[in-house]
Amino acid sequence: MPAGKHNSSFLELVVREYLRKLNRMGVSTAMVTTTSSTVISLIIISTTVVTIHGSIMETKDGKDACDVCPCVLYDQGIYVDCSSRNLKTVPKNIPEASFVIDLNNNSLEYIPQNAFSNATKLKCLFLAKNQIRELPESLLANNTEIRQIRLSYNMLQELPESIFASNGELKTIEVLHNILEKLPEKVFAYPNNLELINLEDNRLEHLPHNIFFNAPTLKTL
Repeated sequence: MPAGKHNSSFLELVVREYLRKLNRMGVSTAMVTTTSSTVISLIIISTTVVTIHGSIMETKDGKDACDVCPCVLYDQGIYVDCSSRNLKTVPKNIPEASFVIDLNNNSLEYIPQNAFSNATKLKCLFLAKNQIRELPESLLANNTEIRQIRLSYNMLQELPESIFASNGELKTIEVLHNILEKLPEKVFAYPNNLELINLEDNRLEHLPHNIFFNAPTLKTL
C-alpha cells in the first residue's frame, strides 16, 4: 500500500468531503467552513495517515463507502479498502479524492453505471473475485486517469466495446478467469499506453484481427 506525507490540496479535499456529508445530514456548515484551515492544520500535526470512517461519514440515505470500509489518506489521495467484506452492492458516496478503490473478494453481481463517477482522480480499480456478469459501457467515463483495472475471477461474458474509451492512461487490464466468448474489435483501441492485457482462462476461440492494432506499447498478453 502506498505511503507518504500528505499534501494540503488533498487534505482540503477531505475537509470538503466532510462538509458535504454534514450538509446531507442537515447540519449547517457556515461556521465549519470558516475554520477549515484549522482542521487541516490539526490533521497535519496529529497524524501521517488518517483513517476516515465512522459517524462523520453517515448520511440519512444509509451507509457511505467510508462507513463500511477503511478509507486511508495518502499523499496520492484516499485508498478505499472494501476488499473481503461480503458486499453485495457497491457502497455509496465514494470519496472524490479516491486513487485506489479495492472491491476484490466480495459478492458483487452488478456495478451501477455511476458507481465510480465521482472518483475523477482514480488510478486503480480492483473488482476481482466477485460474481459480476456485465459492466455498463460508460462505467469508467469519468475516470480519465485510471491506470490499472482488475476484473479477474468474475462471470463476465463480454466487455462493452467503448468501456475504455475515456481511459487513455490505462496500462494494465486483467480479465483472466471469466467466461468471455468474444471481444469487440475496438475494445482496446482507445487506451494509448497499454502494457499488459491478461485474458487467460476464458472461452475465447479467436480474437478480431486488429484488436491490438492501436496498442503499440503492449508488452505482455
